[in-house]
Amino acid sequence: MHSSDTFNLPYENVGRTEFAIAPGNPDILYATVINDGGGLINVYRSDDRGVHWRIIAPGGSQNLNFFSPDNNTSQGQGLYDNVIAVFPEDPDRILLGGIDMWEGRKIYETGYFEWAQKSSGLIPPQIFPSFIHSNHHIYTFRPGVSNQIFIGHDGGISEGSINSQYSEFITRNKTYNTSQFATVGYGGELKRVIGGAHGAGTQYVNGHGNPASAQNGTQIWADFTNPSGGNGGDCFVSIIDPLVFIYTQTPGENFRRSEDEGENFSNTFLSSGIQVPTDAYITPCLYWENFENEYSRDSVDFTTHVELASGAEVMVSSGNRGYPFEYILPAVLDSGETIRVKDIISTKYFLGTENAIWMTFDVLDFGGVPEWFVITNKAKSGFDGQAQSMGMSSDANYLFVGTMEGELFRIANIKNAYDYDRADINSPYCIIATTYIPLINPVTLAQNTQVVTSVYVDPQDPAHVIVTLGNYGNDNYVFSTSNGLDAEPVFTSIQGDLPKMPVYSSIIEMSNSNTAIVGTDMGMYISENIDAATPNWALLAQDIGKVPVFQLRQQLVAKEPTVIKYWDGVDTLVETYPGTQNFGVIYAATYGRGMHYTRNFEKPVSIFAPGTEVHASAVKVFPNPVSNTATIEYTLDKKTEVILSVFDINGKMILSEKMTRSAGTHHYQLDCGSLPRGTYVTSIHKGKTVETGKFIVVH
Repeated sequence: MHSSDTFNLPYENVGRTEFAIAPGNPDILYATVINDGGGLINVYRSDDRGVHWRIIAPGGSQNLNFFSPDNNTSQGQGLYDNVIAVFPEDPDRILLGGIDMWEGRKIYETGYFEWAQKSSGLIPPQIFPSFIHSNHHIYTFRPGVSNQIFIGHDGGISEGSINSQYSEFITRNKTYNTSQFATVGYGGELKRVIGGAHGAGTQYVNGHGNPASAQNGTQIWADFTNPSGGNGGDCFVSIIDPLVFIYTQTPGENFRRSEDEGENFSNTFLSSGIQVPTDAYITPCLYWENFENEYSRDSVDFTTHVELASGAEVMVSSGNRGYPFEYILPAVLDSGETIRVKDIISTKYFLGTENAIWMTFDVLDFGGVPEWFVITNKAKSGFDGQAQSMGMSSDANYLFVGTMEGELFRIANIKNAYDYDRADINSPYCIIATTYIPLINPVTLAQNTQVVTSVYVDPQDPAHVIVTLGNYGNDNYVFSTSNGLDAEPVFTSIQGDLPKMPVYSSIIEMSNSNTAIVGTDMGMYISENIDAATPNWALLAQDIGKVPVFQLRQQLVAKEPTVIKYWDGVDTLVETYPGTQNFGVIYAATYGRGMHYTRNFEKPVSIFAPGTEVHASAVKVFPNPVSNTATIEYTLDKKTEVILSVFDINGKMILSEKMTRSAGTHHYQLDCGSLPRGTYVTSIHKGKTVETGKFIVVH
């Protein structure tokens, strides 16, 4: 069906070809031929079953630009979206789909067809009845009704009728989910999320109201100058102020902050010196919030209107959205007196670009352009390449960055860098250090060249880091190190029996350093022995299916709500500042099945969570005191799902494990050999009941 003469199909530099056979006349064939850059070469027709072909739509025409969102007709999306179909009762009439739907009709026996655009993904369906979501993949005519058709596209399924002068379509996506998400962001609520979607911008799911519609997304940012609607990038929801959304579109310098759930947005975000490249699919960003930052150098003033004794507990409003925190007065404070207090509620926002990483503390300050610091770059510290992925330690002191070129860097001492002098690499007093970390291919023993798709730092141990790699045709895609803070960290493959395919995302479960979950090209996999010489991996979340999982994130912040009571001169008013209801919950952005979460790793926010019935000393721990292994004994009346947790005396969670146990007495062996000396509390959560026990570790 191809040769070098002008009557046949091309075969050089061809990236994809789609064929259609006329149902009413099998002698007639059609073909759309796409070059290796995604642009149209030509659309062809054959009247003799493929022996000879003629061009019916030429490539390179801006008037017939089926596959490119701009005027670059030599490249486009034809490798991704390319479909052609023939009307059942008219072999001289076809539909061609790329970004949108076009109809072609034969007018003359020779020459080009007459072409007309039949749909648009630019104008919302509330305004334009010929709206079909962009990027079309399949057309199917309804049997017996030649002008009714079903369309499969990036937005799901549409049904429509096509007439000579008028076409009308309606989306048919009831309970059908094909959303292609690259990122997911969440605050402190379980089901309230935002996500960056391919071709659908940034979507907001509030998770409230009618269960039938609570999972539906609302588009809070779309690029209607782009036929694809724009691709959503990294996005975040603040816990400090849940109305604040931080979200991006890709590619390029498309960043927004909103303080009203995306209804409006600030016109200020990036400073003029930040150059964001346009060739990165997702510009990597990370956001960190902390309610007890002991390294904070920010401060706020507290003024009292009554005399307060030394040691009095007062609530101070943070400079970050006024969130209150507790402070114990070090001395007597007279009425009208003001004291300056360390502001322990902090944020950090990191932005990865080409040859540079940027940081700001001011992302929640909507009063102007945030102050940005370049914490590493090529000229000053040797950071070289396009940032592709980033992972940070739980205290945001260490930032690991993987590049598109396959290299890995560590940025350290961030927690002590609180102003320009200490944080900006251009300052002679900068204290931030950047280290290049070689990633060696265990087969070739050469420096890795696969793209570093994700980096994840163990929340319990900043020296324990895993990285994942992309690209096809390789043997190793997941690596780990236990000495990530050393001068020369050593990464080894933990591929084990994981199928050999690109891995896009990863996490180390926050309470079990031997458990990792990765998002691959074909679904999610879990290993519970990543410390083994050959880890075992098992397919996870089979209901999601074998679709790409581009981002995995776990809620690491445990925060109880803060309740403030105050007198306004008439009544006592109560104001509640929200905490987190999703501690330990894992979220996934899938490319084809929307956004998902699992509560299988959920933890209690504190020992005494609101609404629980507490039974102190109901859990036995022996021996007590203990130096090596403690036995935790508890009894269940019936088969129950329980959460066993261990906290230190300051309330910091040491361990949490969810399990289902039958009725009877159970024993849990706790390794105390690595625990510091001190007093600990263990709790058993059973629904709305919690039982506790106390023990002492001695060495």
